[in-house]
Amino acid sequence: MTQLERNRSRPRGQGTATLRLVIDANGHLQNARILMGTGQSDLDHAILAFVESASPYPPAPDGLTRPVYNFDLPIRLR
Repeated sequence: MTQLERNRSRPRGQGTATLRLVIDANGHLQNARILMGTGQSDLDHAILAFVESASPYPPAPDGLTRPVYNFDLPIRLR
């Protein structure tokens, strides 16, 4: 999440969305989708664009051996 917090061009607006991110072991975003939206389609699209622009993410730590990891994240914008 630190990668996202550093990005200053985060979406503007208010609402909460739940995202599913699929990130490979090298930190590359393979898929991002909204599981539960904010109710504002423009804001939902901006959130997806935001997480896509923050890729690549840090690689998986040593010892984690799966090729991809799924993360379901609540995103609250205030």
